[in-house]
Amino acid sequence: MRLVLSAFRLGAVGGSETYLLTVADHLQSLGHDVTLHATEMGAASSLARQRGLRVVADDELPEACDGVLVQDGVHACLMAERFPAVPRVFVAHSVHVGIQRPPQVNDIVNAVVVLNDRIAQRFAAMACEPELVRMRQPVDILRFSPRGRLNARPRRVLLLGNYLRGDQREMVVEACAAQGLDVTQVGAHGQVSHHPEVAICDADVVLGYGRSILEGMSCGRAAYVLGDSGGDGWVTPESYPALEADGFGGSATPTVIDGERLARDLGAYEVEMGPVNRHTVSAHHGAFAHAAALVALLRRLAPCPPADGSLAEVERLTRLQWATEARALLLDLENEALRDQLQAERAKLEDEREQIRSHWSGIDSFKRSRRYRLAHLLGKPLDLLRRRAA
Repeated sequence: MRLVLSAFRLGAVGGSETYLLTVADHLQSLGHDVTLHATEMGAASSLARQRGLRVVADDELPEACDGVLVQDGVHACLMAERFPAVPRVFVAHSVHVGIQRPPQVNDIVNAVVVLNDRIAQRFAAMACEPELVRMRQPVDILRFSPRGRLNARPRRVLLLGNYLRGDQREMVVEACAAQGLDVTQVGAHGQVSHHPEVAICDADVVLGYGRSILEGMSCGRAAYVLGDSGGDGWVTPESYPALEADGFGGSATPTVIDGERLARDLGAYEVEMGPVNRHTVSAHHGAFAHAAALVALLRRLAPCPPADGSLAEVERLTRLQWATEARALLLDLENEALRDQLQAERAKLEDEREQIRSHWSGIDSFKRSRRYRLAHLLGKPLDLLRRRAA
């Protein structure tokens, strides 16, 4: 099949970009003619080319194809207009980011792939009702494979992902320190790496959520689910079904994880967690099986051209919404950085005030001492002589 995998951005490498590169690589390995397309290029598009994938811009799209895979509203419209007579599948990664939802216009996409039950529940309630197809998040189990043995007692914890920061990160670092564990962070708020498998295999425990958990499990590491909006703790054979259904998003259970709970859980680490996690991912999350399921879906779907000429307007509005959301996110990050800076300056100012108060308190104590009073009395005649000489 001639397939076009289209995304609005292939810039910084995040979860949706990693998904697209993983699927494209495995579809190509299955013998399909794969074209990766993006409007905005960056690190992810460069990484795709390094892996031998064809990457094109808007004006380089092929004249024809047999199926389309999209994962944002802008390119859902763009591909429906460009390739109206082929099946179009939307892969949903988030319920929070507006651009990562399919446009609420009939027949722009023929089916929506949902990667966990949480997203499926949200999308099932939307106004338009395309076919929802539940699949599991795919992982390249050859790239993310065990390297080196786990320590019987954990030594290193890897914070993997783009969202752990601020007070929650400090809580994690303090809990790890309480257990004598070294902490490394890879992601937007730590060391940026296009080869996270190396850092994963240097650790005993991977802490994060979403794809980062599966990548850690695939490398045969113990995996602990904790994100910016909640946590569910260790992945075990017993907890896996509920955690997978939630997309390892940290909201599968009513568990509330504070520093004390996290430190206690880290103390319950078992070396057997790693091999069990590897077996779980190999059984349920192999990327070849996921790619094959996508091919079967595209072959089964009957293309349905959009009914009206509103695609360009829907695409334009979706672009504007994305630009607004991106700007709001940037302002949130800037505001958070400024608030942290202000808080640090206030703490510094208070420390300086305390030092000044301590200094004056010392002076007052010295003036009340017998030595100072005696020196003051002895110095009075000298002061009188100086004034007369003047």
